[in-house]
Amino acid sequence: MVYVTLDALEDDGDYELEVYGLEWDESDATAYWDDSEDANYYEVRLYRGSSTVTSVLTTYGTSYDFSSYFTQSGTYSFRVRAVYNSSNKGSWEESDDWYVTSSEASEIYAGSSSYGAGPGTSDSSGGAWLKDDVGWWYCNADKSYTVNNWQFINGFWYYFDERGYMKTGWILWNGSWYYCTESGEMLTNTVTPDGYYVGSDGAWIS
Repeated sequence: MVYVTLDALEDDGDYELEVYGLEWDESDATAYWDDSEDANYYEVRLYRGSSTVTSVLTTYGTSYDFSSYFTQSGTYSFRVRAVYNSSNKGSWEESDDWYVTSSEASEIYAGSSSYGAGPGTSDSSGGAWLKDDVGWWYCNADKSYTVNNWQFINGFWYYFDERGYMKTGWILWNGSWYYCTESGEMLTNTVTPDGYYVGSDGAWIS
């Protein structure tokens, strides 16, 4: 018998995790940055002056909608870093400052609330909307996520499929049809874009 001892495989940690191109969309307070080659996800954080507005938030995309955090005037900036895994993270990069007046902050915040929680945002419960190559899903504070069911998030109902991804359009649930907008919110007491009326519980009234 021959025994061969091999060197242990080691992770050299040599990943491309630099982040460039940080910029604001000043129409809706969405932060953008360029994709980092080896990033599996990104961590972002919002600042007003030298104070932190949010905790460290996670997203799988190269943008983050901060509009729901614009509650007052101030000089805003955001920081982002690329993450390969919990042991391999890039350096924090900081955006340019953006001064927002009280009226501008009110308009931005109103725009965010008119669409519910909205994919791309987090909320006071500690959960967060995340996106990957398949679509949007919602990560709860305890790292769980809803599958094959509805979840109430920031005042709106959203439906998640068998893999946990948010669905849009018509949803057949327990024998009734419900309509979810392009941003995921279930419609109630209104007419859908294709001309059908849904009641107070969101179900189609035939």
